[in-house]
Amino acid sequence: MNRARLLAVVCLTLIVTFASGLFDLSRAADSSKPLPRSTAVTAVSVLTHHNDRQRSGANLLETTLSPDNVNVNQFGKLFTRTVSGYVYAQPLVAAGVSVPGVGARNVVYVATESNNVYAFDADDSDAVAPYWQVNLGTPMPSGDIFPGYHDLTPEIGITSTPVIDPATNTIYVVAKTKDAPDGTYHHRLHALDLATGSEKFGGPAEINASVLGSGSGGSGGTVNFDHLHQLNRPGLLLLNNVVYIAFGSHGDADPYHGWVLGYDATTLQQVAVFNTTPDGAEAAIWQGGQGLAADTSGNIYLVTGNGTFDVDTGGRNYGNAVVKLSTANGLSVADWFVPYNVDQLRVQKATKAGKKTDGPRNMYDIDLGAGGPLLLPGTNLLLIVGKDHVLRLFDCNNLGNYFSDHNANLQEFSAASFIFMGAPIYGNGQIYLWGAGDTLKAYALTGGLFETKPSSQSTFNSVFGYSNSSPLSLSANGTQAGIIWALCSAGGDANGQTVPGILRAFDATDLSRELWNSQQNVARDDIGSFAKFNPPTIANGKVYVPTFSGQLHVFGLLPALDPLGAAFEASGDEGRIQITAPAGIHWTAQTSDNWIVIKSPSGVGDGEVTYVVRDNFSGSPRAGTISIAGQTFLIQQAGDAAINCTCTLAPAYMAFGVQGGSGQINLTTESHCSWEADSSVSWITITSGCCGIGSGQITYTVAENTGTTTRKGVITVGGESFAVKQTGKPSN
Repeated sequence: MNRARLLAVVCLTLIVTFASGLFDLSRAADSSKPLPRSTAVTAVSVLTHHNDRQRSGANLLETTLSPDNVNVNQFGKLFTRTVSGYVYAQPLVAAGVSVPGVGARNVVYVATESNNVYAFDADDSDAVAPYWQVNLGTPMPSGDIFPGYHDLTPEIGITSTPVIDPATNTIYVVAKTKDAPDGTYHHRLHALDLATGSEKFGGPAEINASVLGSGSGGSGGTVNFDHLHQLNRPGLLLLNNVVYIAFGSHGDADPYHGWVLGYDATTLQQVAVFNTTPDGAEAAIWQGGQGLAADTSGNIYLVTGNGTFDVDTGGRNYGNAVVKLSTANGLSVADWFVPYNVDQLRVQKATKAGKKTDGPRNMYDIDLGAGGPLLLPGTNLLLIVGKDHVLRLFDCNNLGNYFSDHNANLQEFSAASFIFMGAPIYGNGQIYLWGAGDTLKAYALTGGLFETKPSSQSTFNSVFGYSNSSPLSLSANGTQAGIIWALCSAGGDANGQTVPGILRAFDATDLSRELWNSQQNVARDDIGSFAKFNPPTIANGKVYVPTFSGQLHVFGLLPALDPLGAAFEASGDEGRIQITAPAGIHWTAQTSDNWIVIKSPSGVGDGEVTYVVRDNFSGSPRAGTISIAGQTFLIQQAGDAAINCTCTLAPAYMAFGVQGGSGQINLTTESHCSWEADSSVSWITITSGCCGIGSGQITYTVAENTGTTTRKGVITVGGESFAVKQTGKPSN
């Protein structure tokens, strides 16, 4: 008998390494000093909300994930980590953290409303326990805001995205607590060691503030910070060794104001205070969770919600405003913008939960402050999209102030069809946004202005709902291979209730092409409850997905098998399966067939499985499988009668155009004859029908021909040759 021929299905595996330093740390912190790391650790970090101080939402150093390999067969959930509490804060990733007793590791940090902070290994699927976990105090019960409050429930602890300083290996976190035994409310700034979770710099620092003024809730000419009613929703900002913290309200429950407080990053002493309405009311800073943005000159940009506005008449109140703050001497207003129709957005509030409130509020509830600032990298442009779904573009040197009959900013147009909350993201000359009940859209920046017609959009709408704007992130390898990641409601309005979620991936150059979503293989990839306003984090070939289900899910490339299967003669033989898996991902090979013996059953990362197929004395063919990390390797074996086999292929050949495509080969042979399919070139991929016994079908794909010459390839099936010819691109 002849020895078995292992199936050699062409499998394209992209292996790219990036070793030129940590991912643009200077954009998120104040030092370019790298975190300690070993050469084996991929050095890409996400240290602040939406990736950088401009809040671009883009990781342009993603060399592993691409539109070619993010699909239901190659991409999926790798592991899940359990946490206590809802995750409103975006997960952060620090590369090369020197963990005591372990060494340099990539670590993902998760903060929850239960006031827990976790440090998990970002890559190792078997490292279930966190490297450290700390609790920062008893969270405040949501019902303390007012009876019937239902927005952020059942507890309020850590809501904003922390920020990491790689120069000092510190993560800064703001926690809200209700302390026993006196029941007092507090906000505290914690500086935690990245490697151990220990408090640093004498922390935590008690957060308090006051300004002179006659504003709501004040007394004796002073407005004091109100711990009960203020909410730290925007992501923290680390700028010039100062941690800036912004505050808004809980469900518009008065009295409240917008606050920005600055704390020295090494002493934790307060160094700056700004109040948006010192002589008025409200004007919260919440921005759909988007962090304060900062330019390279050290200016801070923020957007306020409904509230008192009188700056145009000499006042100090900035309701429904875009504000630029100088940090040259504390915090002072350097420029501002308020839309001409602001008067339509200011009406007296109605009674809420049986309690009369006294602040101004937008009667249509379409304030600017539901949208956060986005500074377009490499330009002098600022962008916001408010709850009124109007895209507003600004020159950072002249925001436009206020005019009663027009707006003096650069550009305005309706970018979505319904309420928008949060912020667009930006990469490679385009912004992306996905409003509630709308399509995912891209708008191109041309000549300093945006095209008002989408350059690309999805073919379907998101689920309609008040709080259903989809938070986005972008991953790309420079200017190529971009993916838009969207965390969406899978059903129901996320306003005031928990709804199921879905993670989606789109080709950034063609949003009509959905690459993958977490419900294509729901048993493997389901994410649980939707974490509204909270974008996924992409780093080092993995996607970290927050939820309201007490879980962090980690997605990435699944272990790939090469070949996908094998066919053996009746005499049996030894076989090998090459495994390509992300670093740190453990896998196990298993079979329920007693005639298949696995000799090397497990491994981590790339590896090999060796197995033996025993003799088949039955005279009848048989099939069995080896399961490896959710992938199935098919083994087919002929019976003893496997002699005098003939094989016929139909059609005999196939020709393709430059764009490529897919095809099918019909094979006819005797019922006891085994066969294998093999491609001679990398641009022809066999997608099914890798091997078999008896007649069958083989399907294959032909990649686009980027060259100008015609090329030829061969698929060999059962000893017969199937020719494939493809034309090249026309020569210019």
